[in-house]
Amino acid sequence: MIVRVDIENLVIVERAEFLPGPGLTAVTGETGAGKTLLATAIGLLFGGDADAGQVGPGADQAWVEGEFDADDAFWSHPSVATLAGLRPEPDAPLVLARRVERSGRSRALAWGRTIAKSDLAAAGALLVATAGQHVQVRLRSAEFQRGALDGAGDATHATRIAAMLSAYGALTTARSEHARIEQLANEGSARADILRDGLARIEALAPTIADEFELRAARDRVRHHAVLVSSLAAAGSALDGGEAPGAIDFAGRAYAAIDSAVSHDPELGELAGELRAAQEALSEAASGIASRLGDLAEGPGAIDEIEDRLAGYDELHRHFGGTTEAVLATWEQLREQVMAIDDSGAALTRTSAAVRATEAAAATVAERLTASRCALADQLAADVHDSLIELGMSGSVFRVGVADAALSATGADKIEFLLAPADGIEPRPVAQVASGGELSRIALALLIATGADGVGTILFDEIDAGIGGHTAHAVASLLRRLADGRQVICITHLPQVAARADAHVVIEKHETSAGVRTELTARAGEDAVLDELTRMLGADVDDVAAREHARQLRGPRFDITAGGVREGIDVGA
Repeated sequence: MIVRVDIENLVIVERAEFLPGPGLTAVTGETGAGKTLLATAIGLLFGGDADAGQVGPGADQAWVEGEFDADDAFWSHPSVATLAGLRPEPDAPLVLARRVERSGRSRALAWGRTIAKSDLAAAGALLVATAGQHVQVRLRSAEFQRGALDGAGDATHATRIAAMLSAYGALTTARSEHARIEQLANEGSARADILRDGLARIEALAPTIADEFELRAARDRVRHHAVLVSSLAAAGSALDGGEAPGAIDFAGRAYAAIDSAVSHDPELGELAGELRAAQEALSEAASGIASRLGDLAEGPGAIDEIEDRLAGYDELHRHFGGTTEAVLATWEQLREQVMAIDDSGAALTRTSAAVRATEAAAATVAERLTASRCALADQLAADVHDSLIELGMSGSVFRVGVADAALSATGADKIEFLLAPADGIEPRPVAQVASGGELSRIALALLIATGADGVGTILFDEIDAGIGGHTAHAVASLLRRLADGRQVICITHLPQVAARADAHVVIEKHETSAGVRTELTARAGEDAVLDELTRMLGADVDDVAAREHARQLRGPRFDITAGGVREGIDVGA
């Protein structure tokens, strides 16, 4: 329930506080006074679009703040988990705000903390149902009609709607996968020769990181054979000396000299051991040099084979990524793609079977949903027709058609509201035959029939447009009934509706030095209410006859729910 709404600098509203209270609150005022701005303010609090034109003249920003009484079911709903997490105290009321800057940018807040606009929308969907003149446009849409029918269903029906959404999601996934495999198969067939050629070129060389490394090392050895032989020979000569003493001999002599003195200084034993080890290491090195020279004795070897193979590596590098690592990765990818092409027939068979299975499952779920909608359509049509009788459309025929449609996430049904002016005339779509006043009455009857989806507050923004005379009293009584145990706010131009309200708020426009300003004033006391009703009847407040008419509107005479009469005509007539 809306506890209060504070408005600052919203178009022509400089500052206002709206305190609707429980039951039916009527909001009235002269044409052009800004009655719809109240609906705009509440819409902003629940995520409505903001723009620079909403900021009043001379102000930097527009501000709307609302306090709401929300029950435990609201706070436990998953869509408002963010708000529940920000709630400062367990019993704190919901406080939302919206600030609109002169630039057109806006900021959403809860208890003064920034939140997403979507959080406002989630709260609004649970707290307030809004029906304005635009409902006439929405009521013509097939989507709105389907939503209205489904909204009248119970928990079992809601489960079937969710199951349909899930089943169609699975079908969409299966179709997408089948289309992907089919595309790959088609593309693969066209590219098969190219892929296989690339794969064959890589497999012909069978590259490895170790092989490339060894080939490049072997090429260096062949290219520098003479330098290697010369260097090794010089090193060997330095070690063994040939006819002259070499490093090995000198190391041996040094060892013998130190070893002979060990008996005189035992500490020289360690040094002697090091010299002995050095002599042995030099001997091993000399042996290795000799062995390597023996390997090279046959000549530099054939370099052509090495160069040919390395040329193969370079060629692969140019075509497949620049490095052997990239070539190896491409090799793996080509193998997988060729395998996919080879397996595409089997894959298409699998995905095609999956599509058929999910189509059958979705069709079964859709059939259950259709059966549920058909039963629900008959009940909703009967409930709406009962209200339409009270609204002066007793001779009309209202039906909810459920026809076959292409399978989608919402089922396989085309929901259509049908209307005929009398029995014996084939009902036609309301979008084609209903007038604006009839659409308003149908919208009100739908709200009565569906209970406004269980929300605690309903806001009517001049939904009674195009209605007058006898029907206005019926609308007033139905709104009165709808407000039983629920908060109903009705922005109206009908005195018949305003007369039945529990609270009456008048929006008045004043000329000031700063320009036009709008104020919201609660009418306290019977005299103040009668003043406004008299004005709404088109008379001055001191018009005795009009004031008496206003007083009668406030009494039980025109209260259909109390068993009164409608403009002197029996209700049952």
